[in-house]
Amino acid sequence: MNVNSSLGPRKGPLRALLGRGRAAWLVLACLWSVGASAAYASENRSIVSSGISRSFVLARPTTTPVGSALPLVFSLHGDGGNGAAMRGALPLEGQATSGAVFIYPNAPGGTFEYYTYDGRSREAVFVTDVIAAMNAEFGIDTTRVFVIGFSGGATMANALGCRLGPAVIRGLGIHSGTLYPVNNGMGVADFTYTGNGGVSCALPAAALIWGELDNTPNVSFAEGLGVRDNYAATQGCAGATSPSLVSPCVSYNGCARELDWCAIPGMGHSIWAQAASALWQFIDASAPAGLPDPIFADDFDPAGSAQIRGTNVAGMEMAYQNCDQAGGPIEGTQYPRHDERLIDYFASKHMTTLRFLFSWECMQQVLNGPIPASQTGRYKTYFDNYKRIVDYATNVKGLRVVIEPWDSNTAGGAGGARYRGNVVGSASVPNSAFADFWSRMATIFGGNVRVDYGLINEPNDMSTMAWFSAAQAAINAIRSTGSTQRIHVPGNGYSAASTWTSNFYDTAATKRSNAYGWLNANGIGQPLNDPAANMAAEVHTYLDTDQGGGTTEITSITAARDHVAVAVNEAAAHGYKVYLGEIGMYAGANNAPQAWADFIAYLDANASAGVFLGFTWFAGGDPLWWPDVAANGGGHFSISPTSPATYTGDTVNMDMIENDF
Repeated sequence: MNVNSSLGPRKGPLRALLGRGRAAWLVLACLWSVGASAAYASENRSIVSSGISRSFVLARPTTTPVGSALPLVFSLHGDGGNGAAMRGALPLEGQATSGAVFIYPNAPGGTFEYYTYDGRSREAVFVTDVIAAMNAEFGIDTTRVFVIGFSGGATMANALGCRLGPAVIRGLGIHSGTLYPVNNGMGVADFTYTGNGGVSCALPAAALIWGELDNTPNVSFAEGLGVRDNYAATQGCAGATSPSLVSPCVSYNGCARELDWCAIPGMGHSIWAQAASALWQFIDASAPAGLPDPIFADDFDPAGSAQIRGTNVAGMEMAYQNCDQAGGPIEGTQYPRHDERLIDYFASKHMTTLRFLFSWECMQQVLNGPIPASQTGRYKTYFDNYKRIVDYATNVKGLRVVIEPWDSNTAGGAGGARYRGNVVGSASVPNSAFADFWSRMATIFGGNVRVDYGLINEPNDMSTMAWFSAAQAAINAIRSTGSTQRIHVPGNGYSAASTWTSNFYDTAATKRSNAYGWLNANGIGQPLNDPAANMAAEVHTYLDTDQGGGTTEITSITAARDHVAVAVNEAAAHGYKVYLGEIGMYAGANNAPQAWADFIAYLDANASAGVFLGFTWFAGGDPLWWPDVAANGGGHFSISPTSPATYTGDTVNMDMIENDF
């Protein structure tokens, strides 16, 4: 057991990208012992995460005051070590007189796989699974989760801080561990360096400790100075410092999140004798909190309020004719380059979720081809623009993002499950091609725990059973990558909520409803199946006569409630969930405020049952691209900021709905 071992090689086999494993369970070893401090007891535990049994040492106070919610602290060992040795080498419990729950993981094979994209993804899954398990058992303070590490463990801690962000991890204790991006094998890095010397991810608060005589390859003191500068630039710190923690540590002034730097004279690559004291002071001082995490709120919100409350982000979807197959779409002509201030605006309204539309044809130039289609040119620009906004919304703002393709028919309208006008399930676009597309997307986004998958916008003009067969193929493909995030499965017939149990939209000779298709997708009595048991039906509704949002008409104050109840009641009867992917109306209509209030009352009344997950409004986007508040040429119902210069100002629609996010 060598907790002082050096950083391992930056290479390793690229395995299938592993996503978030929600269905984790604990196996208690029930081996109680007196911990490093008399106030703590420890036990060996294991948890199944992403299909792998992971062991760790759990230490917690022998007595906890009633009503207290303790912080959770992960302490990651160096290469070749283990959790028990790390616990002894960095005695945090002896300092933690105010109490905490400590987790000392054992890395598979003795070394955390910080040097591969999927290794980092797997560890992010493990951390979020343990957070969920500890919260369920002990009621921890999920806003005070810290990750500490030494050497290779600190390098993994840096990667986790970048991957999960301050919405999940409040602070990092980095003792001699470096920070660098890794590639997923398809030209996509988990983060990049910025022009000012920072990094593109939102780093949590951090305390950095390094020996000035450390000359260990890849984690030398010179590397440490570089990591310090990366943090300082990312957090926008000023140059001045003040004494902090334990001498000789200093704290940088003017940072967005706390940054402490401890350069230890005369020390090489070993754990500083005062590290436990310094790091506990960092934890106990409660570094600036991250944003509340809507993912955890799903599971633990005692009020049971619906957590999907947000908007569609429009603009990157387009008629396939506008996505030139040879060269790709043109930024600023076929689609806007979304500004991060748009996401800031939506987050300021307390939204939890964005449904971010794109075009399949612009992501994947040819069926079964790579994503992005190339490493240069317009296809790469399109992909980078999309992923940049997903990463900013999830990692910086703590929002959930439903990534979903919107595809057109030959006339340029909502085509549903089509690729360049050809329906999924046809000879031109076989189900295997649809599955391939989703396998590639899940490989790219599976490591982001705040990403959900919407299979495709509004299937229509096709066989209901053919659609559910295609959906099953996509579900299987996503799960085969190891990704376990939620999948939203739309229905045929433009996904209309009110017709979920009707069958008139089916083009097959034997007409079937979406309700029937869901329950018999794999044969009579064999419903649509998700191996991860984490999917929901996606439905849409508008309040005009044809329920398509083509006019500003509102047929009745209870129209939204009446439409959605059809799908929600069916789902409740058969054990699945419903997500309202689109709803919109013009707030200037005479009965709009009453209709909206009635819908929210229905949502609130049904939230605790866990069937109706929530809604995303249609729609908002770039102020110059999506300004129409009404239905001119189709239901736009804009909640975009009104000022393209400052991304401020509310539309009449936003004024009506902003208190309901």
